[in-house]
Amino acid sequence: MANEFLDVYDDQGRWIGVQSRDRAHSLGLWHKTFHCWIGGYWQGEPVLVLQLRSPNKDMHPGLLDVSSAGHLLHGETPEDGIREVREELGLALNVSDVIFVGVSPQSFVAPNIIDHEYCYEYAFWMMQPILPDVFTLDTTEVAGIFPISLHILYDLFSHHDETLHNVQGWKQTPEGLCATTLPVNVHSFVPRDPAYYLDWVTWFKQHMPES
Repeated sequence: MANEFLDVYDDQGRWIGVQSRDRAHSLGLWHKTFHCWIGGYWQGEPVLVLQLRSPNKDMHPGLLDVSSAGHLLHGETPEDGIREVREELGLALNVSDVIFVGVSPQSFVAPNIIDHEYCYEYAFWMMQPILPDVFTLDTTEVAGIFPISLHILYDLFSHHDETLHNVQGWKQTPEGLCATTLPVNVHSFVPRDPAYYLDWVTWFKQHMPES
């Protein structure tokens, strides 16, 4: 991946310059990202669509994550981040199709990385059936798609559930997206405050249309 250049900010959200992505992560500089959570009905249940991160990603490889997410590059607005949905999932969404929900500051600290993000959060409800032929994945970023029921997600994050739940979805193969079963527990997701995931479960419960 070519090094990306990002606008960087202080902890009060004031712009302080431009840095490479690698430099922003090594220095712990705040930067902006785009998150789009996709909900829908699958097999008669309300679900959130989770992406399975590529095993080749430099951060959190092979973990389940926001439906679509990415860094906002230097000069981009939060609305420009809608490109991530097209690039990662092949869904031709416009910013008018999604709902802006808010900004969530998030931090992740590990050896050699201090990742401070202002995450611009958007939501989209898929009215069309959630089927594998709807998606065209960027396999450098995304290894699969898993529609996970809201009640399983609630159980996982409200109880820090380490019990394995088998969830169905699709993984990318040389033949295309193929059905698979993935055993998941609370450790199968990108590490974030459990309240973040629970807030999204609650949001979709409150805003989903009738099936």
